[in-house]
Amino acid sequence: MKRVYLAIGLLITAVALCVASLLYQQTRIDRLLGQVDTLENAYEKGQTEVCIRQAEQLAEAYERCARLFSCFMSHNELNDSLDSVVTLAACLKEDNPEEFLLELAKFRQQLIYMRQIEVPHISNIL
Repeated sequence: MKRVYLAIGLLITAVALCVASLLYQQTRIDRLLGQVDTLENAYEKGQTEVCIRQAEQLAEAYERCARLFSCFMSHNELNDSLDSVVTLAACLKEDNPEEFLLELAKFRQQLIYMRQIEVPHISNIL
């Protein structure tokens, strides 16, 4: 009977860790998406200096989050997103608005994809 209790305890612990990591990832990605929205709003208002500063802060925030995301997520998605977020500030400094908007949209889509990829579905579980 002790083995059954131990197995149930291990199962509950594993499920709790999975749920905690999922909630952590989604919370961090939601914060990053919020920063992307504020960056886009500042760009639409024509505040270039503020945009550059926010783009650099977004890159730093993403790098901090990506350190822990790499324990759970595929490194390919993380590296593609890192390339996009680092390019944002450089595009603003070089006064390349088309490239900036393209990279911003690409980064947003990558974040949305990363947020959805880890959500468990019944078809995946069964």
